[in-house]
Amino acid sequence: MSPATTVLLVEDDAVLREIVTAMLTRAGYRVTTAACVARARDALAVTPFDVVLTDAFVAPTPGTTDYWRALDAVAAHAGTARLIIFTAYRERDFPDFRGHGFTAILVKPFRLATLVATVADALLPRDESPLHASRFA
Repeated sequence: MSPATTVLLVEDDAVLREIVTAMLTRAGYRVTTAACVARARDALAVTPFDVVLTDAFVAPTPGTTDYWRALDAVAAHAGTARLIIFTAYRERDFPDFRGHGFTAILVKPFRLATLVATVADALLPRDESPLHASRFA
């Protein structure tokens, strides 16, 4: 990890957003947060991030419940950022996550070491990353 590694954390639960922000900050990442897809798009429009870590069921655009549509909206604005989904569900509940542009799935609950390893692996060149399977803790 470079000292300038930036992470956009997209999470609608304020407590979880605070906890994951503290974990990433403790590990040396610079973290920006967004509580919904609209705020994530706003952040991505003005700042290039190295990684986007998004809850699988983050609040989509008001009035919708189509979560893949919400995740795709984040991915569409992410530029070259590596995309990671985190969820309390299993990876098999998201069989086509790579087809939507995501690098990995991080299953909650997770430990700091697992979070840091997943983010670090996502930043590796794709042919060097052991990530093309998810990490569990």
